[in-house]
Amino acid sequence: WEQLTSPDQPLDAPVSVPARPRPLTGNERAFTAMVRNSLFRRGELFARERWDELAALDGRSAWTSERWREVGDAYFAEHDDVGTG
Repeated sequence: WEQLTSPDQPLDAPVSVPARPRPLTGNERAFTAMVRNSLFRRGELFARERWDELAALDGRSAWTSERWREVGDAYFAEHDDVGTG
């Protein structure tokens, strides 16, 4: 295959290995946008009292839908809304 794609290169020539991909945090602007969007989504789900969806976002953490519900109930006992607009 190499001979077909690069006929001028000898068969025993060293193969270049691509550089490691840049880490996610390497692009500060993109990383900041991802974190901001993730936090906004959580705030939006919290405001709508979507406890199961919040728990699904957290995967295997201790934040189950029951825990989100407990925290949400305590919050909404003191506040009418989250104020997301």
